[in-house]
Amino acid sequence: MRQHVTEPRDRRNRLTASSRAARPVAEQDRVRDQAASDRDLAAEDHDRAAELRDRAAELRDRAAELRDRAAEGRATHAADDRVKAADDREDEARDRATTLQNRVDSGVSQNMAEPIRIMIADDDKGVGAVLVELIHSQPDLAFAGFAYDTPSAIELAKLEQPDVAIVDIRMPGGGGVDATIGIRQSSPTTQVIAFSADSNKTIKTAMIAAGASGYLTKGTAIDSILKTLRAAARS
Repeated sequence: MRQHVTEPRDRRNRLTASSRAARPVAEQDRVRDQAASDRDLAAEDHDRAAELRDRAAELRDRAAELRDRAAEGRATHAADDRVKAADDREDEARDRATTLQNRVDSGVSQNMAEPIRIMIADDDKGVGAVLVELIHSQPDLAFAGFAYDTPSAIELAKLEQPDVAIVDIRMPGGGGVDATIGIRQSSPTTQVIAFSADSNKTIKTAMIAAGASGYLTKGTAIDSILKTLRAAARS
């Protein structure tokens, strides 16, 4: 038969008291661990909040910089518009002055019915096209025809009887000297303006002797060309 052993009562009491004391200690450790974890989380949240505040400050600074740039851009754009407007007014005034000067140089009023008729004799079609465009751009000038060699230049002058003939000195079929002589014979009232790529004195003298009343090089400024043509027409 199994013998039942009963522990002494004071031993059981001590074990129960020890167990009860162990539970509060474990609970305190758990609470301390939880508090430490909460503090760590709070510290992380604090650091994250500081980081977000710094980022917000950077964004505010960037926005202020962009606003300053936008304001500067608007000011620059407005200044550019004012400069452009001033340039446009200056160009307009210059055009009006040129028009008035051309009228003065022409020695004719706006009511004059007959423009100055000008023929061109030059084997360089590019140069000829520029001269034709120049003539068409002036209200007191009229284009009377184009010739590419000496015989056709003389024939054109005979047919059209222009006021002025611009004659290239190195044309095929005889050259500028022969063309000048022939034009002056077939159309005595036509004034010949020699037109050359250079200012060779010998050629210039020969053209004047042949009957040319003026001499221009192909690099002459447009205003000077127009003055020479108008002066020749008045002579």
